[in-house]
Amino acid sequence: MTTLNLIFVAVIIFLLSLCSFSNAADLDQTDYNTLSSLFSTLGISFSATVANACAVSGVQCTNPPTGDKRVNYLSLTTSKQTVVPASAFTFPELTMLIVNNLNAGNIFPYELNTAAPKCTYLKCVNCKINQVHPQANFDTLYLQVNDFQGTHYLSEVSRFKYFSSANGNFENVDWVNDLTTKLTTNTLGLTLYTSSFPDLSFYKQMGDLIIMPTSNFPGGDLANIDKIPSAIQSVWFEREAPLTNGVKLRFPLFLENFKSTHQNQINFISNRLDWVVPRKLDLTGSNIVLFRVQRGTFDLEDGSMEYPIAKTNSSCLTNLEISLGSLTTVDFNVLRKTFNNNIYGAKVQMQLPEITLYNTDRIGWAMSATVNDFPRAGESLQLGANKFFGTVPNWICNTDSNLQDNQFTGILPSCFTCFLSDGTIRNKIRGNQFSNYQDDMVSTQYPPCTTLKITDWFFAFRQSNGEGSFHIIGVDLGIRTYITMELVGTSRSIYVKPLKYNNWYYFTFPASIWDTDLLAATTIRVTFTTTTPNIVLDLDITGKWAQKVPFNSTFLQSPYPIDPNTIPSTTGSSTSAEGTSTSSTGQSTSSTSAEGTSTSSTGQSTSEGTSSSTGQSTSSTSAEGTSTSSTSQPTSTETTSNQPTSSSSSNPTTSSSSTGSGSSSPATSTGGAGSSSGITPSPSQQTTTSSTTGEANSATTLYTTFTLTLIVAIIMVSLF
Repeated sequence: MTTLNLIFVAVIIFLLSLCSFSNAADLDQTDYNTLSSLFSTLGISFSATVANACAVSGVQCTNPPTGDKRVNYLSLTTSKQTVVPASAFTFPELTMLIVNNLNAGNIFPYELNTAAPKCTYLKCVNCKINQVHPQANFDTLYLQVNDFQGTHYLSEVSRFKYFSSANGNFENVDWVNDLTTKLTTNTLGLTLYTSSFPDLSFYKQMGDLIIMPTSNFPGGDLANIDKIPSAIQSVWFEREAPLTNGVKLRFPLFLENFKSTHQNQINFISNRLDWVVPRKLDLTGSNIVLFRVQRGTFDLEDGSMEYPIAKTNSSCLTNLEISLGSLTTVDFNVLRKTFNNNIYGAKVQMQLPEITLYNTDRIGWAMSATVNDFPRAGESLQLGANKFFGTVPNWICNTDSNLQDNQFTGILPSCFTCFLSDGTIRNKIRGNQFSNYQDDMVSTQYPPCTTLKITDWFFAFRQSNGEGSFHIIGVDLGIRTYITMELVGTSRSIYVKPLKYNNWYYFTFPASIWDTDLLAATTIRVTFTTTTPNIVLDLDITGKWAQKVPFNSTFLQSPYPIDPNTIPSTTGSSTSAEGTSTSSTGQSTSSTSAEGTSTSSTGQSTSEGTSSSTGQSTSSTSAEGTSTSSTSQPTSTETTSNQPTSSSSSNPTTSSSSTGSGSSSPATSTGGAGSSSGITPSPSQQTTTSSTTGEANSATTLYTTFTLTLIVAIIMVSLF
């Protein structure tokens, strides 16, 4: 490139940078004056100028291509209640207003519609409001910590998409139904601080229903619970502080067979409330995806203290949490079928049972059931802060479990000790009394990792979309281990994902991109970056790409044996050319390819996004894969590795080396011989998104501007 070209590129980058930052307009003078006056009235310090007023905490502005900025968001809190009229908020572009400790009165929301006609969201906390103005018009009206008393009617709030009267200042408030015709609009969120459960049968569709019982809320059976809308997303009971009057609610058996038509799923959530359960629950007839009881009792009415849930709809229930309560025992026959389990901070005192994991045991699933090619979100089993005792069984190594702050003893399994340099792993096991690991150990005292090895590796190829995948199978590969793979001699490097915790990792790639490099490469270097020292294994892939296994009826992958209780008749199952098995038994079945994609015979979506809550996650809708053969033994410390039938029967060896402080790793890896048995696919799991996706989504505007600038610069260079 000539000097002239370099100068030209520099000028282009400079000019584009100027353009990207030239939009730093001032705040409109009228809005500035109103804002300055408002802050003064509220007693909030304000020293900003028109140039930086939009950077003041609690203030956001529009950023038009031309012209001055306008205030479109305000969030303001005063130290004491102040009388401020709605006219003080005269901002033509204001769309969202959040105010705290404002002596506003009932007229304020209505008058705000005139002062800020574009405002659709008002949250007025502790604003001396005791009645919803009949002409106030918002999509969202949140009136927390206000003065509602006596009887109020649903017709007062049914026009809002979101309404909340949470944490009211008075206990003698009751929200009751006065509607006589079905609403024609959907209610997305309704939160009521109330002394009774209202009749909601005239609501068309509802998102989150949050009932916040006052101290006058009656104990025992919940009246009107059977009158919730048929299309409802969540039934939620919440208290800011536990009731002190000893009131306990009786869990409504109505929910055992309730199936919401809202995306065919419903959540049940309770926080800081006590429940009695009439008998052990059978939830197989419901489509509950999230069942969460936090900070409250959830005990059987007969006082037996047995686990209160007998059965669940495992193809639907994704998150099961009874935490920070009074549980003294759990039923692992229930927990093993549920994707995410949380019993943190209960009073459980028992040993972990010996379990053989089958393909129907979602507790062992490592991949998402709803987001293709992504690991699960959330831990399989959160056991922290209980009194579990005894040794840790081997099957725990095939789950993502948290064992912290219990009374476990004996030998900590090598699936943990090999990765003690990872702070996440240490946090999962802290607070126990293992014989080979104590919390105060330094890295030089960690037990040596002598068991990690790769026993098999192969390529797979999906003919329908050109995707390929590379798999490693072995022993003590770790739980959510940070592993990189590199095509030696190229710039290709990638992080891998678990298909079966501790035994099977893989990554996918577009064959069109990797084809040339794979044909030329002879070695894939696998690096375990969270071992001490790092373990590096070189895998010979000579000829492996040519032997790639197509996804067809001869190639299925399943990390776990088929559940003997779900094996169909010899004529009851079939396998598609894409590696998906189906069953004629009517049971929901699915399979996961090496790429981690999952399909379900029930027709449920396997690519929908996650809610969470969310802090909270939505349901896993794919069920378990079925297959005709499997030889893996998950309870063994070394899992038998099945290879595709078209694999070479050669036994290639690999080189092993260590990086780090001096010593070489004892780990070695040998290729497994070809096997005539098929490998059956692993079911996928519920997840949100991977950390890398989250990081990509959090890229700043400056980074985007720089990237675009660089692209333009490269294009300009190419022209010269």
